Amino acid sequence: MTLLGNGHVLLHSQSDVFFNIPYWIKDNSTPIPGTATKVALGMSTLTASQLQIKNIPKSITHNIIDFQRLVDGHMTVIREKSELIHSELIKGRSQKEISKGVDFSTADAAKIAFDVVHPTHSQLYCTFLFLCKNNMQFVPADTYKLLESSMFRLRPKKEHEQISWIMSQVRQTISGNADSHFTAFLNKSKTLIQWFRTGSTALVERPSINFTAEDKIFINTILQSLSVAQNFPSFERTFSWVHVLKRIAPLYSFYPGEADVILFLKEIGVHAPWENIALHQSTNIGRPSFMFGEEGDLVTQKSDALGRELCVKHNIAVEESVFENADTAVNTEWSVADRFSTQVIAFPSAMNPLSTESKSTKAFYENDIMASSRVDFGQQPVYIIDSSTANELDDGISLEETPQGTWIHIHIADPTAYIPPNHELSLLAQLRGNSLYLPERHFPMMPDYLSSKLMGLDVSSYSLTFSARLSTNGEIIDYKVAPGYIRKPVVTRYDDVDNVLDWSQVYGMDAPRDSVSPWTRTFLDNHISKMSGKATPDANDTASINKIKTTAPVANVLTENDASNLKKLHQFALLHQKHRISQGAFIPDQINASVRVEPHPLPLIYDPKSPLATPDVVMSELELSHLSPSHILVSEMMIIAGRVAAKFCQDHNIPVPYRGQASVFDSPKIQSENQLKKHDTQKYIETMLSTRDQETGILPMSSMLEIIRYLPAGQWSTKPICHSSMGIHGICPLTMRSTADRNLESFGQPPSLSSMTGYVKASSPLRRYNDIMVHWQIKSVFLRKQMHSDPSAKLSKIDTTPFSLNQVTQLIPFLQRSTLTINDMSNRAGRFWKLEWVRRRELMSLHGDAYDPNLLRMVSPRVTKNGSILSAAAIAPLDFKSTAIKTDQVRKQVNVYTAIVVESPELRKNQFARVQVIELGGLRTICEMLDEDGELTPLATVIQCVVEKCDPSMGRLQLKQI
Repeated sequence: MTLLGNGHVLLHSQSDVFFNIPYWIKDNSTPIPGTATKVALGMSTLTASQLQIKNIPKSITHNIIDFQRLVDGHMTVIREKSELIHSELIKGRSQKEISKGVDFSTADAAKIAFDVVHPTHSQLYCTFLFLCKNNMQFVPADTYKLLESSMFRLRPKKEHEQISWIMSQVRQTISGNADSHFTAFLNKSKTLIQWFRTGSTALVERPSINFTAEDKIFINTILQSLSVAQNFPSFERTFSWVHVLKRIAPLYSFYPGEADVILFLKEIGVHAPWENIALHQSTNIGRPSFMFGEEGDLVTQKSDALGRELCVKHNIAVEESVFENADTAVNTEWSVADRFSTQVIAFPSAMNPLSTESKSTKAFYENDIMASSRVDFGQQPVYIIDSSTANELDDGISLEETPQGTWIHIHIADPTAYIPPNHELSLLAQLRGNSLYLPERHFPMMPDYLSSKLMGLDVSSYSLTFSARLSTNGEIIDYKVAPGYIRKPVVTRYDDVDNVLDWSQVYGMDAPRDSVSPWTRTFLDNHISKMSGKATPDANDTASINKIKTTAPVANVLTENDASNLKKLHQFALLHQKHRISQGAFIPDQINASVRVEPHPLPLIYDPKSPLATPDVVMSELELSHLSPSHILVSEMMIIAGRVAAKFCQDHNIPVPYRGQASVFDSPKIQSENQLKKHDTQKYIETMLSTRDQETGILPMSSMLEIIRYLPAGQWSTKPICHSSMGIHGICPLTMRSTADRNLESFGQPPSLSSMTGYVKASSPLRRYNDIMVHWQIKSVFLRKQMHSDPSAKLSKIDTTPFSLNQVTQLIPFLQRSTLTINDMSNRAGRFWKLEWVRRRELMSLHGDAYDPNLLRMVSPRVTKNGSILSAAAIAPLDFKSTAIKTDQVRKQVNVYTAIVVESPELRKNQFARVQVIELGGLRTICEMLDEDGELTPLATVIQCVVEKCDPSMGRLQLKQI
């Protein structure tokens, strides 16, 4: 919320703030003479009372106006200094630096413009405004860090010249020049749009129009308008909205926006009609780094080139087509450390103590540096459990009976056996941070073929193994960590393991069906039908998905011995889960379903001459992993691995990122309340948590919806903090051994098991940089042991971990942001394809096609019964509300959706409630509620709905209760 000089209040989110002056109000709290009793006419009584509570005088609005006058005065000065700022910023810099763009701070520009050493607040703000408005020449270095960094970038000369050329073309068009390139581009666009809208089918031939090199400059600028920050001024957006879309009116809105840009790009054939625009859009939290665009292509090509070297080194043949991106004319001999020197957060030290340390290396290991430390697990079966379409198998489990008791082993794939931490491939993985999985495409952290042919647990014998023994109450009473060597991998599937495990302890299995949620009831009924042999064949499996399955590792047939081992492991998993539940862990009874697109991956190149070649969109059945014994088994084993990793790192003083979540009772929202209200809130939360199932820890959706508003966000730390919702305790930093206590004699001593605290993610090193970093850190301990046992070793070179505490601290914000943007992109992509599934389903029923509600596949367009072409490629959003094509009564008989109310209309201050759609895996949207005499619909109420509006490109779905 921002107070304006006229007394009005501007409501906005925190992400809309790009500049602030700390303590400005404190420094300007003294009223301007003669204004102490004057109040702005626009100030409401509510705003006045809020100012009074914060002890801010109401006359502060006059100080704001006075400050604005100062800024306006400075603006007349700085407008004349644009060339001076530009020349001073590039002075003394090489052409190479200038060609990449020169970074500078707002203060740097203010010093130049006003010729001062210490710019005033008004001069800084004026400079900031000037840089924002002059976006043809200056852009933020990173829009999402602009508030904290105040860093801008001088556009590269080539980019600035291109923008100048674009504007010269626009001016020629405005002056009536019919021969300008921009005029020609607009005319071509109009022709293609009209063709698309009048009949984009095989019955109407596409106009013979090709875009020239000049046209592509305009198109690329329009494409860039989607990827710049939505809430920040940009030349690209101004050009797209004002100069392009407004000039082809009335084809688009008079006040065009992002939705019009998306529609324009699809209608002129730049994007496929079904293109997931989430891949190209930016949000207020940014986009995943180094996945897309020119930088993404560079990282992909370089990774492929390095992957080829590693495969050749290990005599592994890889299909040539895999490397087609790397075989383009782009040179891949460049140095990662040089090219991305400012983007790489941490340059780790060399893992091999005998090598010459450098900022980075291009050399892979000549042999296994952990050879003398590896534990050979012999003929122990290692069960690798995953889905039938998975190609990235990075974890397995086994058990071992010993005189001391049963050991559980969690084996994690070991890419660090091949890649040093300071290798260029490692640095490229750091730039991406995570793999990105989308329904239509996959962007791996490292090349896929390395996982499937060299590093995956099913093809490699190397592992990093986390082992534990449990007490009778499920607590970890002993642990071990060691590089491993497995000889007997057993690849199996979740469904196959579910068939041999015990379902008697599954939540809701023995409860009356009307006492559990509709999705739980459906899931359990489907399982019972399957086990009784009454399940119908999967009508959604086709040659396309079967082809995907055939490329996945072949599953083994489970023997009686395998079944026995898996049952024992399952019992240990349940034992550990019950211990966590006793410590406060809870598991929401949440809905989930995935969506896939076939063919997968979708081709990157779209041919607008074939608009009917649309992909199929397939919804999965409900995926309730918290009810599946096999998923519970794997999940619980990975939690054990994370706890063991945390304990190992604590006992050896290894800096790693710990993950956690504060207790709901420590929520800032509760702590900020007065004592009486705080007590009532805490009692209410206790009541909600008491509804948790004591055996499985499942928390009903109704209770979860009540407490979720108080749940603190997840945390990252370099210290072992608690993870309340997982039932994992933290440790006071003062009880940890100091760094000074770390010495060679401590290695090899029995670990202290006084407490098993903290949680570290270490189970997915093939797809998370956080995890592969943890592996390198842990391995440094074993390397120290090996070198200590070698009298000729140079101990000075192995006295530290690859990543220092300072580097881990610097990496944590980046890894947090990477995880956030990856999850956001994945969620938006999933939402797009789920809404596209809905749109096609509604479109088919709209044309009179009978629809099988059990069929989850939405197919390509086809000829309808009346002979017309039904094009699923049509991209106009559905809007039943405005067109009234079908009555509610008719639509009830066709496509009815089941939803659960998660936010009541009262909270939203209108007749709409926020709901989760069960058929769409819990997708959240809004629903127009029936008028029930003004009564409030309780949370977790199940309702029936039909679609009112559906626009996949903008991620919008509106339902109506029936």
